[in-house]
Amino acid sequence: ILCFKKFMDKISGRTAQNKDNARRNHDLRRRTLLAKHQAGLPIAQDSDSVIVMERDFFRIKGGGNEFCLSKNKITDMCLKTDFEIERQYVSSAGGAVAGAIVFGALGAIVGGRVKEKKKRINTYYLIFTYRSEDEINYISFEISQSDYVGKAWKWSRELRNQIAENSQNQIVEL
Repeated sequence: ILCFKKFMDKISGRTAQNKDNARRNHDLRRRTLLAKHQAGLPIAQDSDSVIVMERDFFRIKGGGNEFCLSKNKITDMCLKTDFEIERQYVSSAGGAVAGAIVFGALGAIVGGRVKEKKKRINTYYLIFTYRSEDEINYISFEISQSDYVGKAWKWSRELRNQIAENSQNQIVEL
């Protein structure tokens, strides 16, 4: 029965179609990044956004709208970090008990003292700087998932290489 099913799938082209669909889905995942909008678009701050890198532009979907940012308008694309340090104060009950057994009351005080733990939180921002008519504008997004940070670095590096190849010094009058 399995051989017959494989034979029929091969004749009907279902196997090739499934492989083609899987290839398209993989390519779309490679070109897609999820982020939270921070500034630059007429949508709410912290609204979930989907950024898709197309051949000649970036498609940005968020807040029920879709925006297209042409790559030839982009003057810079960078990934910035904001480090926050979160402090936690932790007391050790086990240290207090062990200190009390070995050194008595003074050992319990020393062993159970409050200790400060520091936890470093990295927040990444993807920032597009682009030229719109005679103005320079920007769009920024917060990237919270670590697997998208590497993708954003790669996009930024690729786009900077394209900008360097096609670079023409543009003068902005202030």
